[in-house]
Amino acid sequence: MTLFFSVRFNGDTIRHTGSVDYFKDVSIDNPDFAKHEKAIVHACRVALLKKIPDWGRLPEEIVSSHFFYRDGDEEIFFFEWEKD
Repeated sequence: MTLFFSVRFNGDTIRHTGSVDYFKDVSIDNPDFAKHEKAIVHACRVALLKKIPDWGRLPEEIVSSHFFYRDGDEEIFFFEWEKD
């Protein structure tokens, strides 16, 4: 299952995106989703932190992040964060 992350940094108008593979298909409607939710959020966070240097930014500059997967053409969000 491919998971995606999308972040916006302070002062940017565009969102930066990346992806990470998860070993099991656990979509939100899957009965196992609750058991895997923390792990898939963690997988996205780790991949995001590894990707930040490629964008020449720092973690402290993040103002919003969204984690999701795709079901056909639809993006299914399972984590969203906005800086206050």
